[in-house]
Amino acid sequence: MSVPPGKAPIQQSIRAAFEGWRQDVPGLVPYAAAVGAFTGVVTAMIGAPAGGNPLSALILQALLGAGVAAFFARALRPAVGRPGGPVGAVFADALRVYGSMLIIGFFLMLVFGVALIPAVAVLGVVLEPYQARLEAAESDIGAQLPIFQEAMQAQPGVFLGLLLVYGFLWMAMTSRLYLAAPASVDLGRVMSFETWRWTQGNMLRIIAVRLLLLVPVFFAAGLVGNVLASLVGVQTSELGAVQAPNAALLALAQAGTTFVTLLVHSGLEARLSGYLYQGLKPPA
Repeated sequence: MSVPPGKAPIQQSIRAAFEGWRQDVPGLVPYAAAVGAFTGVVTAMIGAPAGGNPLSALILQALLGAGVAAFFARALRPAVGRPGGPVGAVFADALRVYGSMLIIGFFLMLVFGVALIPAVAVLGVVLEPYQARLEAAESDIGAQLPIFQEAMQAQPGVFLGLLLVYGFLWMAMTSRLYLAAPASVDLGRVMSFETWRWTQGNMLRIIAVRLLLLVPVFFAAGLVGNVLASLVGVQTSELGAVQAPNAALLALAQAGTTFVTLLVHSGLEARLSGYLYQGLKPPA
């Protein structure tokens, strides 16, 4: 199933992504398992992603990003017409994908660093009645989360509005650069802003297909992951705080949730981006 040149048909893209992913699941399982195990080991050594040490969280996210890039590169290869290949070729592609992720991630950090200034001002007003309690909690995230939850319940419209505005901005920016990863794998070099114009006129269609396909899958994978984690005694609160009996069980839960999320959500996203790339890339 080929995408019409210059178009991003929503229903056809969803069907093509799912069918390609379904056929490739057996080949993706070993990579998802390996990255899941790697995630568990790193978590055991450094701690939870939401831990209180910012440096540890940064190192953990960088290592996990490398693992995700390796899985994503493997999932992308068949989507851009390069099935199979030795493990070394997959890891070479992963380095290119990781480089693309870093460039785009730094760009998004700059954009949102400026764009979030109005949101910070709004939140300053909303949280003003809770300021004394937040200061008393200092850097204790566990103590701060219930306060934020109380503020969200008191002013749901404000938080929902901010979520919609910045959620759309995030989806818009990432959709315009959605072809960077498959282009990096297909062309054999790190691609980023060169792909911006390739999605011109298709941003809303790409957003739509991502919302229809990937958002439900993301929540389904998260639900399965939470169930697996709860089986070993690891609980996650509504605001993301993680409670685990010990570091070993936390690592085991992290490995299992990463495996599920990569195999299902990231696998489908790779196939979707690769399919759209095949239709939207400019003629050679």
